[in-house]
Amino acid sequence: FKVSPHPDKTIIGLENWYFLAEKEKDIYEGKLNFSVEELESFKQEWIMRKNYLDSLNIKSYWIIAPFKHNVYSEFLPFNVSKHKINRVDQLKNYLQSSLPGFILYPTNELILAKKKQKLYNQLDNHWNLTAGNVVSKILLTKIKRDFPNNKINDIPTYQWKDSTLQQGIHYASLGIKDLFEVEKFPIITNEYAPVAEKYNFPPIPEFPYPWDYEKRYVNPKDMSGLKILFIMDSFGDRLIPFIKEPFKESVFIFDSWHYNINKPIIETVKPDIVVFLCLETHLENILTYK
Repeated sequence: FKVSPHPDKTIIGLENWYFLAEKEKDIYEGKLNFSVEELESFKQEWIMRKNYLDSLNIKSYWIIAPFKHNVYSEFLPFNVSKHKINRVDQLKNYLQSSLPGFILYPTNELILAKKKQKLYNQLDNHWNLTAGNVVSKILLTKIKRDFPNNKINDIPTYQWKDSTLQQGIHYASLGIKDLFEVEKFPIITNEYAPVAEKYNFPPIPEFPYPWDYEKRYVNPKDMSGLKILFIMDSFGDRLIPFIKEPFKESVFIFDSWHYNINKPIIETVKPDIVVFLCLETHLENILTYK
């Protein structure tokens, strides 16, 4: 009957697209936009972080991953309406004078790319590996501009294989066993940066996925000489197959949705680049856990 069994969790959209309710819906409708005081707190926090990273000669970026509502809005039901002011745009405008170009919010690029390929899971809230490839290329283009004297290779070309998935937040919420979707997975034929031994940083206490806290890759054939460190959430996992390849060393830290500065990790890894990657749903955590 096209009625969600858990309307507090799952919104049933058009053409078998499903969306998170609760906080994502409130953000989309502008109910959780930031106050001037919150925007100023973000500004002071990021200036502090950037000053620290600059003192170590580390280039930094902040990727804000858009949630599905902002990329596939055409599949939302008519009773869910977008507010004219997006809170990420609030942040970008507020930080532009002090931290120009610091935020990468690839919504427009994803909307353009979705014309040719599916970029988010229909039965889950995450973007998929195809989107990870798109966003990795956006980030790498920016890094190449900022490191013109380093030989940074392009992301390799991958073959893609279709796989049928029966999993995800909405798959579990709806409880319909016959639901499925098709996702493309990259086939890596010339992998230069395999899994490497971890630094074994201790996970945050009570982090539900301690095995996922740290991932490390080393490319012995690298020509860039650059190390990159990600402080991220699970959306960052979709970038790993692509963004690890062009660098000497890549370290990915999923710090329990804290997105903290993690100074001990930075001072151990000694990266040339630090990327903070945060789903727009959890932006407040940056202030909560600072």
